Amino acid sequence: MSTIKGQGMSKTLLTLAAGLTLAAPMAMAAQSCTPDQLNSLEEDKRFFGPLSWPVCKALPNRPELTLASYYVWTDGGRVGERTYQWHTVMMDSSTNEVLAKFQQEIQEDSVTKVRPDSIWLDTANYALNQDVRAFGVRLNTGRKPECARDYRGQFFNLFVYHNNILTRVVENLPMAFSRVHEGKDCGDDQRWEKEVGKSQLQMLSAKHYGFADIRVKTKGKVYFEPIHRQQDKTRSHSYTLKYDGQRYRFEESQLPGYRWRDYKGF
Repeated sequence: MSTIKGQGMSKTLLTLAAGLTLAAPMAMAAQSCTPDQLNSLEEDKRFFGPLSWPVCKALPNRPELTLASYYVWTDGGRVGERTYQWHTVMMDSSTNEVLAKFQQEIQEDSVTKVRPDSIWLDTANYALNQDVRAFGVRLNTGRKPECARDYRGQFFNLFVYHNNILTRVVENLPMAFSRVHEGKDCGDDQRWEKEVGKSQLQMLSAKHYGFADIRVKTKGKVYFEPIHRQQDKTRSHSYTLKYDGQRYRFEESQLPGYRWRDYKGF
């Protein structure tokens, strides 16, 4: 396991796409950092190690602020066994001064891998109430060990910036899943039934502790190999995240990957 140590809503429901394809070249170019921004991030990192794969983007509702995120490789030599510090910072767009910072350690292991272009800044309208608009940072750090049945990836983190403080209110919510129900998707003569799904977020009008509830909706589709064996099947799964005054928490049993273990009922 990894140690990964304001604007009002104009509609009652706001559906936000969550199955983004990370690391598309044109999309990543839109989140590139300027030389001056890179200099500020280099000064800010405070760790001995290279500044890795930084991304920057001005907030659409507050262009005077720029969101940035990057990794610092701090330990370990072999790819897949390294330790990184993941930083997310808020900067003044005109001076590039770092105003607030969040950081956490990421340890690569059998299910976690830091790769180029694996950070995506998600500035969709996550309106938690009429005065607070949050923003997301997605980490494409999931790794599926060879012949493993389960995969999780595209981890979603939601942040609130207030009084020069960055607060994470959703922590590493997996948004992409797959599960091999029967057979193996590795080796020779593959024959399997595999379910694949991506999630979407929907902001709701109901609130807890002043912040909107968030519905997580996942559509799963079962694929077959060989493909002529049977028609593909689909099903949907949803649950609601409620703010508890500190963050939006979720349980393992709520996630689609956990629910998908019951394949007989499909």
